[in-house]
Parts: sequence; structure tokens; C-alpha cells
Amino acid sequence: SCSSSSTNANPNLQVIYQELYSSMTTPDDITLEEVRKALRPDVRPNKEGERWAKKYTIEARKRASQRHTELQEKAAQLFLKHDTDRSGKVDRSQVTAMMKELSKDGKDPADNEVEFVMRMARSPKPPKDALGVRQFATAIEAWECYLSEFKPGAAAGEEYMQKLFDLYDTDKTENLDFDQLKDLMSALEEGRTKRAPRVVTDIDVEWLMSKADIIGDGQVNRTEFHLALCAWYQMLVQFDEEVIGADRGDKEQCCVVS
Repeated sequence: SCSSSSTNANPNLQVIYQELYSSMTTPDDITLEEVRKALRPDVRPNKEGERWAKKYTIEARKRASQRHTELQEKAAQLFLKHDTDRSGKVDRSQVTAMMKELSKDGKDPADNEVEFVMRMARSPKPPKDALGVRQFATAIEAWECYLSEFKPGAAAGEEYMQKLFDLYDTDKTENLDFDQLKDLMSALEEGRTKRAPRVVTDIDVEWLMSKADIIGDGQVNRTEFHLALCAWYQMLVQFDEEVIGADRGDKEQCCVVS
């Protein structure tokens, strides 16, 4: 081919291309892309090429439907197990027991992790700490996502998550304020999928703060940052599935500001 003959004629051409690419890709770009990998649900609508996009969307809908069916079945079984008083609701202690059961190490979850899962799942209507089956399914989804992708000490891309935190902690306070968090979320969304990026609004940031700011100081610290990334992933899963018209299997929203 033309490309192979050109390369043979100039054996240093590949090196030149690599150096050119390296000069265009900064460490900050690499950090953003590595964290984006953890924020890419298995949903890829709007691939280039109409026929391929349609086929891919249909397959993505099937995967989403299967995922939700499996989640609902798992939630139903665990709910029956942990609703020990048969009240039709599970409280914080019962959710904590579920979280311990699903943890690979069998250890009790930290208080901030329990609070995060409750915030992700609870209804804005009282009683906030009593979850029904659907809310319990959301709690399971958030906890398993956190364990597999974002828990400190277990996350595959933890090194890049910490670098990303440092990059946007511009005033070096060990906290991300509202504007810093919004800039970070916007940068992560840029290039996350093939379609135009989702516009990150103030409401998105307020929602994320309501889930991850466990201390309640209006900022996200380094520990809470892992919770924030997990919450943002859950929001993006819902958003991506809505884009392709996937049936989530219920009419409740998994992400509500409370």
C-alpha cells in the first residue's frame, strides 16, 4: 500500500508521527481521557453512519433492557432477604446489611458510603430513610457501580482520578467548589461519546453536590470526589439510555434531587 511503501522509504517516519502525537497530547489530556473511560456506560448511540447507528442503538436497547431486568430480579431477592420485619420498606440498617453482603471483603461500609447510597436511592418524599423495592434497586445499582469502578483502593483508574482532582483544585484547598466541579464535569463530558457533549448545567452540579457533599460544606473533598464520580456515572447511564429510548423497566427516575 501507499502507506507501507512510504514508511519503508523513511524508517523514521513512524517516530516522527509518534513525537508529533505526543506533542499534541498533554498529560492533562491523558488524565481526562483515562477518567472518561470510567464514565462511559455500555451505551453508544449516534455512531457515524445511519445504518450502523440504528443497528447499534437496537443492540444497546437490548443490553439496557437485560441489565434492568437482571437488576430488578436481584433487587427483589435481596429485598425479601433484608426486609426482615416484612414492612415493605428497608431502613438504613437494612441497606447497610445489603451493602456489606455485596462487598467482596465482607466488611461494613463506611458511614459516608452508606449516606451516599441512601441519597442516591431515597425519595424526596418522607420517610426518606425507608426504601421501597424500586429505590432499593437504585441503591444496589449505585453501590455495585461504586465498588467496581470508583471505590478508593479498588478503582482501576484511581491514579488518574487523583490527578484530575489536583488539576481542578486550582486553589489547592483539597476541595472542589461549585465552579471547579462544573468545569471538571464539563471537561469530562467533552469527547465522552461520539455525539455532541451533554451541556452541564448548574442544576446538574447542584444535583451532584446533593449526593456527594456528605459533610455539607458546599464543596467536594478528595474522598467525596469518588462518590461524585460514581453519582455522575449513574446520571450519565440514565441520560444515555434516554437518548436511545431504552426502557428502564419502571417509571421512576433513579436520579432525583432531594
